Amino acid sequence: MRSLVFMTLMLFVGISSADQLLINDYWAGFRTPADYFVDERDGFSGSYRLSDDGVLISIYHDRGEQYNPMFSAAYAISACREYSSTNDQQYLKAMTAQLDKLVAVATTRKLESDFIVWEYDFDIESYGLKAPWVSGLAQGRIAAEFICAFDVTKDVKYREFASSAIRAFSIDMDKGGVATKTPYGIYFEEIAKPGFRSTKVLNGHVSALQAVWLWAQVSRDPEFATLAKAGIDAVRADLAHYDAGFLSWYDQDMTLKARHIAPRMDYNNLHVTQLAWLYHVDKDPAFLDYALRFSGYEHPRLNFTASYSTNAKTNGPEKLGFFGYSNYWSSSVFPVSLDIDLGGMRNISGLHLWGYTEKASPKDFDILVSDDGKQYRLHHKVRGNQDKLYYGSFSPVTSRYVKTVIFSDNGNNNVAFREFLMSEGIRKLKQFQVEYE
Repeated sequence: MRSLVFMTLMLFVGISSADQLLINDYWAGFRTPADYFVDERDGFSGSYRLSDDGVLISIYHDRGEQYNPMFSAAYAISACREYSSTNDQQYLKAMTAQLDKLVAVATTRKLESDFIVWEYDFDIESYGLKAPWVSGLAQGRIAAEFICAFDVTKDVKYREFASSAIRAFSIDMDKGGVATKTPYGIYFEEIAKPGFRSTKVLNGHVSALQAVWLWAQVSRDPEFATLAKAGIDAVRADLAHYDAGFLSWYDQDMTLKARHIAPRMDYNNLHVTQLAWLYHVDKDPAFLDYALRFSGYEHPRLNFTASYSTNAKTNGPEKLGFFGYSNYWSSSVFPVSLDIDLGGMRNISGLHLWGYTEKASPKDFDILVSDDGKQYRLHHKVRGNQDKLYYGSFSPVTSRYVKTVIFSDNGNNNVAFREFLMSEGIRKLKQFQVEYE
């Protein structure tokens, strides 16, 4: 397979071999076109189909069929890559169908110079964001696809569209772009709208940043090289703010009652990959340090057992680990006990329970401790909890085994939660709550 953007790069000089490898890796990271129709790996969009004119349609779990510019662009990149290596016209046709649709639905915004964005027509309930809104993540995917299309077709209109799409990253969110300036750098917002708060979604920012960096390499425009560095600097300054102590945080939105966590084997793992990419681009060992730290969170250290599970096959205690989506442990029987082996004598001073919903969170429960796993002693009682996220501290105790006996939930008749943590995780969580408050 020839290197994508090879012909484009021939127009410029000074691309290092290391950067060329990163460019090649970027294109290689997209799935094959056929993969879109044989699995349901996306949590956000369950599956896909093609419309009569060949445009990718997303089939959402909660909204049904909808056109999503970002997924269409990603599919186009996959087709572009396959066409580049095979010269098979079916891939060119698939790519062109996506591009024609993207061009047709683009919105031009005017400041000092025009730029184009792609507006979304559905609300984001988890953030309280009303349509229409734009996405830095989508802008990056779409711009990358226009870069790829220019490479394989040499049609200059695609380069012009890429340039217009990339321009949104230099425009403040309040002016219709996707940029948020901080004292240390610039964030490219995954969800953006004038007047809306900055959420600083990590995976969305880095994905957008990759497209800005790619454009800087291809165009050799110093403005965008500087912009890419500002995007890197923003993450560098805020690395600790994405560390929850047991997983990585999905964003920096502190306005919600339940801050978004990055699930294991999902967004947390994506953060690992993205931080490794930042290390290769920037060479700052801090990015590698956090990549390794977040990677360590992919392997939970606690061993859970339960006296009962509503469905032991699909939602047993092994689901406690914050894997996201529909992964949780639950019990419709009360009282029910959840037991943890800490692997050795540990000094514990608190508990964190992350309920699946508020009604499914535990209301009344006791915490018992044991040195040998046989003789337990009551250490702490909780009555009347109504929080989905329960943070509780108690007098320090040294123990290896912890048993939580749950007597009731908050009206769901089936207690369910995603994560159960002891004191180390809580201290880290509360540290950042206080810092932002």
